[in-house]
Amino acid sequence: MTTKTLKTGVTAALLLSALVTSVSAAEPQTETDRAELTNPLLYAMAWRQTAAEFRALYYQGFALAQLRVEQALAAREAGAENDTRPLAVITDVDETVLLSGAYWGQLIAEGGDFFDD
Repeated sequence: MTTKTLKTGVTAALLLSALVTSVSAAEPQTETDRAELTNPLLYAMAWRQTAAEFRALYYQGFALAQLRVEQALAAREAGAENDTRPLAVITDVDETVLLSGAYWGQLIAEGGDFFDD
């Protein structure tokens, strides 16, 4: 057997083994791993952290609020409103203004779900 034939055979065997070997995702090893992968909170948080739609909705909401405040101030300055009460911006403290990703991450790590808090 010549060296060229040996090299060709080894190369063919390596290529064939590379083609035959399938690549697959690692299967969860424990029941806990499976539970973490099926926790809907995990996917909700992943979407929240990566989705352009999420970010756009927040920009849209705050832009609308800013527009309404500016309209109210302009109306007040123009004397269109006879109301002398001070203007106020009222909001609830939720995910819009409170960054609670660390809390949700802890809940996921502990195997919790949306309403386990």
